[in-house]
Amino acid sequence: MGDRVYRWLLGLYPAEFRRRYGHDMVEMFRDARGDCPPGTWSSVKRWTKTCRDLLVSAAVMRFGGERARSRRPGSVSAARILSSTTRSTIMESLVSDVRYAFRTLWKSKGFATVALVTIALGIGANSAIFSVVNAVLLRPLPYPAPDRLVTLWTQFPAGGDPIFAVSPAEYLDYRAESRAFAEMGAFSVGTSTVTGEGAAARIEVAATSASLFQVLGFRAHVGRLYTAEDDRPGNNQVAVLSHGFWLRRYGGTGDALGQSLVINGVAYEIIGVMAEGVKLPGATADVWVPFGYDRAQITDRSGHFLEVVGRLAPNATYGSAVAELEAILARWPDVYAGQHTPNPETHPMTLIALNDHLLGGIRPAMLVLAGAVGAVLLLACANVANLLLARGEGRSREIGLRAALGAGRGRISRQLLTESVVIAVAGGGLGLVLGKLGIDMLVRLEPGEIPRLGQVGLDASVVAFTVALSVATGVVFGLLPSLKASRTDLTTILTSGGRSGGQGHDTRRTLSGLVVAQVALAVVLLIGSGLLLKSFAVLQRVDPGFTPDNRLAFDVGLAAADYPDMEAIMGFYGAVTEGVGALPGVTDVAVVRNLPLHLYSRQEGVQIEGKVNSENEGSYPIQYQGVSPEYFSVMGVPLLRGRVFDRTDRRGGPVVAVINETMARTYWPDEDPLGWRMDPGFARDIDWITVVGVVGDVRQTDLAATVKPEMYVSLEQVPGGFGWIRSASVIVRTDLDADALSSSIRAVVAGVDEDVPVANLQSLKAVVAETLNEERFVMLLLAIFAGGALLIAAVGVYGVISFSVARRTQEIGIRMALGAPQRRVLGEIVSSGTRLAAAGAAIGVTLAFLSSRVLESQLYGVSVRDMFVFTTGAGMLLLVSLVASLVPAYRASRVDPNASLRTE
Repeated sequence: MGDRVYRWLLGLYPAEFRRRYGHDMVEMFRDARGDCPPGTWSSVKRWTKTCRDLLVSAAVMRFGGERARSRRPGSVSAARILSSTTRSTIMESLVSDVRYAFRTLWKSKGFATVALVTIALGIGANSAIFSVVNAVLLRPLPYPAPDRLVTLWTQFPAGGDPIFAVSPAEYLDYRAESRAFAEMGAFSVGTSTVTGEGAAARIEVAATSASLFQVLGFRAHVGRLYTAEDDRPGNNQVAVLSHGFWLRRYGGTGDALGQSLVINGVAYEIIGVMAEGVKLPGATADVWVPFGYDRAQITDRSGHFLEVVGRLAPNATYGSAVAELEAILARWPDVYAGQHTPNPETHPMTLIALNDHLLGGIRPAMLVLAGAVGAVLLLACANVANLLLARGEGRSREIGLRAALGAGRGRISRQLLTESVVIAVAGGGLGLVLGKLGIDMLVRLEPGEIPRLGQVGLDASVVAFTVALSVATGVVFGLLPSLKASRTDLTTILTSGGRSGGQGHDTRRTLSGLVVAQVALAVVLLIGSGLLLKSFAVLQRVDPGFTPDNRLAFDVGLAAADYPDMEAIMGFYGAVTEGVGALPGVTDVAVVRNLPLHLYSRQEGVQIEGKVNSENEGSYPIQYQGVSPEYFSVMGVPLLRGRVFDRTDRRGGPVVAVINETMARTYWPDEDPLGWRMDPGFARDIDWITVVGVVGDVRQTDLAATVKPEMYVSLEQVPGGFGWIRSASVIVRTDLDADALSSSIRAVVAGVDEDVPVANLQSLKAVVAETLNEERFVMLLLAIFAGGALLIAAVGVYGVISFSVARRTQEIGIRMALGAPQRRVLGEIVSSGTRLAAAGAAIGVTLAFLSSRVLESQLYGVSVRDMFVFTTGAGMLLLVSLVASLVPAYRASRVDPNASLRTE
């Protein structure tokens, strides 16, 4: 009954209008009526309002003349014409718009799927990267008032170190004299052996001052933390367990309190367990023990191994603390004359905010990734905007009909914008799922020493960010298409039979502009990833100075109580190397104090007989290693001059050294260093060390670091006390892998001493690979983003050319009917796509050139303006764009003139 009455009322419209739009209006009427159950008051209101609006609209169409028919959709009269949804309240209108958007998108499943997946990929990538940036950079440090925490460091400019640890005397003196800090604390973390109940294990032990707990706001979960009274000589045999170690070793029971924990042969009483989540700045500890320092008993101001953290006093600022430090340092050379004393020239001290110290190194990489993933989202937005613009051309009949029936420009824009937001929100939901998968992938990539990576996850802030980003994305990519589509000219629609008519050229221009922007962004990402890829390739080719193939290494640590002297220590190493060397498949074995590329090598200063270093108070900065005589041959370090160590270089005999090539070139640029003597001022037990050999440079910290002057000494002759070599790495030359030898090596070590655990058994190739984890992580992610950008840009070029071909089907058919060759048609269409890509590539190269400095800190051995990378990035995009243009161009060249003319 309702349909028949509605069809009868349609007779009031002009015949031409009924012929073109009558069927669509009946369908819209059915959809509107279907929202309300028949016989209800809502159904009656909807029916009455629809009929009223139809009568008004018909009157305007029949009696309003040309002026009324061409009335701007945004006028007051047009706003009162037919609308298929109620405007009684904003909420009802919004719900109706959303419902209609879902119906419309359901009818265009192909478009909706492509748009949804495109946005989901962009938002998912942004959610994953934001979760990392949020956890690493944005989330406050887990300490009370973290912005008031400042770290103290020393520096040795002559040695090339940006910052260096503080000595106990320097820390205690500065803590006593400073008034800018409410409290200061210090800590040092090292690997130790724990024995007693259960199997022996290597754990991380933090020796700290009791004041550190107050500075960082640490609290106990069970028992208590040690106090200043415990932090005294003779009272410091107490220990506090970390929450994780307590659970692993003691099952999380209170029975652990009062038990004895043997660390490196020394018994400590367990007095407490740290609260869950407590962590030192930039370090992880299983057990905390007090220093037990007495300033009166410390006579040596050298020995830099403490990390110092202070909390600013309420009335102090960072600036006032720096000024106070400068005043203190100005006094110390007079107070401690003749001693190893900080001074502004050769041994300055500096303050760094804790947040900057922990995150300053990783911040540039995180910002690069955030910028790259933001560019990917912009590309996705531009691509979906292209789809919506092209779809808007196909919906001109529908939009014209709605305008003719009274929908104003604002109403049409709102509906189309609602569709865009619906797509974006749905894409955001799917993006959250993809983001979770992306987060898991990021963690599995082993990105190196990224702070707080374990806290990355989909928390409330990430969800809120994704929701806000989804809505904003919907507005961004939907605003332009909705505004353009709402400018439908009713007269043009009626006279063109629903085709877009004069809008085609304007739409093509807008589509082309978006594609140029996509190409430009894609070129920027391609060039950035190309620079990182080339830098990574250069790093991989860096010679570490040793041969990592067919080498394994593992760490051991000896307790002072069990190995009190050099004879006992060397006896252990001799037994282990002999036993491991006898294993099948093992060629040779050596011992080194610090494994290369393990980010630590002890640095001190020496005086060279007959030379004076005016820049460093006569001292020449060096880093030094203790090695067994077999080390150089096992590691493949080449001997350049002289000799390496042999079994005659024992304790009690003349102390000799082998230096690296950098030290020889730096300190003896025009002389032969062999035979020169050095005085290790840091070791009172040795007067002179004689240089007997020169070997090739070995990278001790990482592959990108500058090689420093280095001195090797025999393990039995190490200066500064034999206690330093109680911890060492054993290197095994073998054709077998770590898994095949693991059980045999552990059995050999246990046979020598069952209380010495084997730790970090791995190949040297793995050691080298670990040093590149962070670079590999950033490079790989940026390459993935660049690949996605390349694909999106190619799809954009393809879409614009396809749209242009579809719009010009009749024109192409006429030209081919008049004799235009296929080759010419193909060339013209391909050239139009290539021109777009070329314009975007030119803009992208310019943007990359201007912004490339952002990557400078991430590159090694590559210029930020590398022309090969710039040319390759732009050329790759042009090539892909050419291929993307060929498919629609070929299709256009195969147009049948007769068929194209019949379509009109």
